[in-house]
Amino acid sequence: MTRHPDYPSSPTGSLTAAILLQEVAILRRRSGERDEARRLYADVLARLNEPDHPGHAEARLQTRFALSNLLHDEGRTRQVLHAERENLTEVTAAVRRGVLDEERLAFAAYRTGQAAMDWGDFTCAVEAGEIAVRTYLRLTEA
Repeated sequence: MTRHPDYPSSPTGSLTAAILLQEVAILRRRSGERDEARRLYADVLARLNEPDHPGHAEARLQTRFALSNLLHDEGRTRQVLHAERENLTEVTAAVRRGVLDEERLAFAAYRTGQAAMDWGDFTCAVEAGEIAVRTYLRLTEA
């Protein structure tokens, strides 16, 4: 098979490869191969290097959520909270740039609040919850 020389480095090519790798990572996680899943998630994130490409931003978010879920599987609640805070920061920036919808911000804030409650950081949980509620209200009352 002949491959176009620009395809792997194009936003579409890297997005396609990343999505396929993400599916393999999910299967590895479900089969208990967590280290391999973690390695694949890191590879996926490295391929999604176009922050202003909506497809890349969405796939990054889904991958970061999956990585956070992997940490949750392992009972690493402190690391889950750290990961969710990073997710919220990245989503907030993407929403401000107009790359992701505010629905994603509300969901990322919700996840951050849940992780904060699990860890026992109730101040963070309240702050994240307020972001989620304000965003959901803005979306539903618009």
